[in-house]
Amino acid sequence: MDSKSNDYPDSPPDGLGALKKIERLPNMMKTAPKIKWGDEYMSWPVDARLNYAEKLAASMNHAADVLQNERNGLLDIANTQERKIKELQASYDQQTMVVTQELGSSNAAQQELFQTIVDLKSELKAAHKRIRELEVDLGNYD
Repeated sequence: MDSKSNDYPDSPPDGLGALKKIERLPNMMKTAPKIKWGDEYMSWPVDARLNYAEKLAASMNHAADVLQNERNGLLDIANTQERKIKELQASYDQQTMVVTQELGSSNAAQQELFQTIVDLKSELKAAHKRIRELEVDLGNYD
């Protein structure tokens, strides 16, 4: 069989750099294979085989239950983490909005002060000019 990197079912999806798309292997079984019990098992009496199969089924059920409980625990952790991330994102967005508003207010206040300084400098120049003109006029009356 030709083995390309995209033939493996555990390959990550596209969009992750050099990683490839997940695809199913050809001829993958949709059901579990039939158990090959072997000659020793088949030589046991029917009651012993039934007892063994029941114990095996109970062990498998227990293993599946343990796996499911672990999966549920991990799912709960993932859901909690996702909720926390969303809460933190909302808090971050709100803080960003408040900081942006504060910066806007601060910038507007600074612009007003700057404009006031520019206006006062213009008034001061005009006042100095008027004083010189008055001084010149007073000098002409002497």
